[in-house]
Amino acid sequence: MASTSEDIEENIDENENTEKDPNEQESEEKDPNEQESAEKDPNEQENTEEGLNGGNHEEITPRTLETLPEEPSDLKNPDEVLVPTDLKAEIAANEILLTWGPPAGLSKHQVSYEVEWKKQSDSQWTKAITRDHKYLIKNLATETDYDMKVSAYEKIIDPQEPEDSEPEPEKEKKLFEHMTIFPENSTVSQVGSEVEAFTQRTKELAKIVAELERTLEYQKRLNKGEKIPKRLESKLNMEILKPVRRKDCPKRILFIITNDMFARSPQLKASARMQTEITRLFERDWKGEGDIVRRIRNGTRAQILNEFEKLRQRLDFDSHKMFICIILSYGNVEGFRTMDEEMIEYQEIFSMFNGSNWLHFSEKPKFFFIDVQPMKMERTGDYPQDLRVKELSEDEVEIRWKPPKMFQSSQLNYLVHCYRLNDQKVHTKTHELIAKKTSCVLDEMQKDVTYKISVWSIQATTQKKRGLPSQTKYTLREKVLAPVSERLTAKSTTYDTITIYWPLPLENRKPPYFAKYKEKTADSFKRTLLPPNETEVNQGHVLNFLKSNTEYIIRLFAGNSRILNEVKIKTLAKHQPKDLKAKHITPFEIELTWATPSVYLRGSYRYHVFYQMKNSTENSVVTLVEQHTLTDLIPDVVYTIWVTAEKDKFMGDPSDSIECHTPRCGPQNLQVDAHERSIRVYWDEAVVPAETESLSYRARLQNDNIRPIVGEVLPTPDAKYNYACYFRDLWTDTQYTLVITTVIDEGDWDPPTEVPIKTRRDPLVSDLEPHANNFLVAYSNTLGIEVGEKRLGGIFVPTLLELLRDYYETKNIVEIMDIVEDEVQIRSAVTGKIRKVISINTLLSRPMF
Repeated sequence: MASTSEDIEENIDENENTEKDPNEQESEEKDPNEQESAEKDPNEQENTEEGLNGGNHEEITPRTLETLPEEPSDLKNPDEVLVPTDLKAEIAANEILLTWGPPAGLSKHQVSYEVEWKKQSDSQWTKAITRDHKYLIKNLATETDYDMKVSAYEKIIDPQEPEDSEPEPEKEKKLFEHMTIFPENSTVSQVGSEVEAFTQRTKELAKIVAELERTLEYQKRLNKGEKIPKRLESKLNMEILKPVRRKDCPKRILFIITNDMFARSPQLKASARMQTEITRLFERDWKGEGDIVRRIRNGTRAQILNEFEKLRQRLDFDSHKMFICIILSYGNVEGFRTMDEEMIEYQEIFSMFNGSNWLHFSEKPKFFFIDVQPMKMERTGDYPQDLRVKELSEDEVEIRWKPPKMFQSSQLNYLVHCYRLNDQKVHTKTHELIAKKTSCVLDEMQKDVTYKISVWSIQATTQKKRGLPSQTKYTLREKVLAPVSERLTAKSTTYDTITIYWPLPLENRKPPYFAKYKEKTADSFKRTLLPPNETEVNQGHVLNFLKSNTEYIIRLFAGNSRILNEVKIKTLAKHQPKDLKAKHITPFEIELTWATPSVYLRGSYRYHVFYQMKNSTENSVVTLVEQHTLTDLIPDVVYTIWVTAEKDKFMGDPSDSIECHTPRCGPQNLQVDAHERSIRVYWDEAVVPAETESLSYRARLQNDNIRPIVGEVLPTPDAKYNYACYFRDLWTDTQYTLVITTVIDEGDWDPPTEVPIKTRRDPLVSDLEPHANNFLVAYSNTLGIEVGEKRLGGIFVPTLLELLRDYYETKNIVEIMDIVEDEVQIRSAVTGKIRKVISINTLLSRPMF
């Protein structure tokens, strides 16, 4: 307790008098009884200056201390003893936390403090020196009254540990120092050494058991939902014995990434608190001979990816059995932030270590444990920049943009969506395309319609969306044109003529007048003189000897000057079949229908059906009716088909062509039912050549990062479809390719039927799924949880480290993760906010450590 200034001056005078007469000081001897009472129990005086670390704590309530008479201090050479202010004590079981303020007038000076305490029944004080305004007294006897006092000294004194009595082992040696010494290595001496070692080990175990009991009591309080006292830190990572490793433990590669200092973001203090625990587990307790431990703290994006790449390219990992990566930083479900404020997407790391890119580790388990503090993303770097719209014609617009800042443009394509908005704000998609450059053209746009245009950045290899979209609204307006009476117009009335109409005022006529016209695909114009009607304003002229079913461009000139507008018009078709359609398509046949030409003479037409594959010669068949079935076709081929009509050996214009893609030789009426974790496929019998003797199927699912998943094809004669196949335990929100091979007469029909299928997104699963074999990913955003006014360390990674240390010999990683998820739920109840650990297990096996 604090002493009065008069007492302090008297003590200083007494000390000065004592130093002046050394003979008197040497002659003074203490009473033996007082010397024995001064000896203290070592267990009661082992104190450190660390924070409270668990135990069966009670709720702390500050209380005012009683002032006791101050005893003389034996601190050497104090300048001046001052009085600390606002001394308070906070009590928890067998520990007391003393706090105080600086002496009056010395708040900005460095001051040393002497802390003293003792039992009220004892006469000897225990002392300690500190420069802080708090001190923790540990290992006190429970239900015991203590006296405490704090003195301040303006002179700076180095902190020191409390003065302890002679240790217990030395006391025992004094008791037996006069006993007979037995020869070294004798039976009696060996027994004595073993007893001494056993006694020492028993004391260590007793301390550990006591620590475990305190931690268990503290955990019970957590389970009951009690709040953590403000000034007491939770002891979730308790001190335990170093485990004894098995001799046959597999070698591992351990990669630890911790970012707590950033270029602009605030320091992530919660990450720094885990450094000691991670170092202890992965570099001491859990590290075996041959393990490779690589740690990166506060690395840039380039440094981290470079270290991953160097690790992936090493070829000396044949004897290593597993890869473990821990990531602590700011982040979200897509990636984490590096020291230089860049982002690394988890998928970038997963793709580096999947089966196809890390062949030497393709069949071995890989574990990622990610604990990040949620952060606010900078939207300016996530989406395409400066989206602009430019009109090209009456129904075409050009979209231009700049690539997003956060992602490398060489790795991106762009997904463009265009929606038409009605009065009720209902979106109707009109365009969807993928652009490899930062521009595209949208055609067939309607006037006076509001369109919403969105541009997404997508990954070039997987077509997965990245970041956020850039959006804009645009309306095509009708342009103001001249009245019809002042414009050039045209009309085709036959298959070889076009009539043009144009105004010519009676005054200011400047002949000659002529028209220039050409086919749309021609290079040069033809010219014809237009003699004007001298008495009429509206002029009309006929252009003759034109090609049928051909589009022409027409311009009007007065002398060398062009007048009025340009027109485009198509001549009528000559004996052209109408409405050519493909009625039914199979791998080997296409059934066609069409209508007769506009000028129809019954029974006088012969039809020529032309069909052609790309880069091949055309084929034709002749029929007298308006339908035909093409046979002996090749599956999975695009055919271009058109029809012409012949009358009296005179060939008319061809019909509009159509393109027909014959399906692959395989299942008919293929139906796919995709769920979050499974896919069901149904189909009917394939259409095969007539001479086929046997027919069967093989089905598999493919993904670039895994080995194909083979499914069992089951005949279902009593069901709606002939065959069915089931695939289970799949990844959520993942693109697969279904491949069904048709086996005809014990031979594979090439090519097989391929259908892209994507599983549904599971809202309970994060985007962290690695999309590769032998992965387990566990993600949580519990790093840095709010408890009262302080932000404590996370509860996911500390719990994981503790359970890895406890169960690595008896349980596999999947079983440990099940326990971790339960523990996190229990411990997160302290904050009142339940934190869920998202664990994605795609392991093909369950390896034991």
